[in-house]
Amino acid sequence: MPEVVLSLENASIFQRDSLVLSEINISIEKGEFVAKYIVNHFADSSSIGTAFQELLAHPQLDPNAYCLEVYKNYTDVDVHCMVKILY
Repeated sequence: MPEVVLSLENASIFQRDSLVLSEINISIEKGEFVAKYIVNHFADSSSIGTAFQELLAHPQLDPNAYCLEVYKNYTDVDVHCMVKILY
């Protein structure tokens, strides 16, 4: 059975300030994405951009996928930055 590394239940997905999807369940399995976890991204305003620059250099990057930022809620200062890879 695949190892789930991130699971969201009853989640809302936003693109900028617009709600795109609501009440969805998502599970991400080990090996589907490469990620960087940033603790308190407010402490360094460039940390998210730097993380994605590093992730986008991955040799197995899926060129048709999106970059994802995952926060627990609106007030969370920690973030998972992720990009999908081909496996």
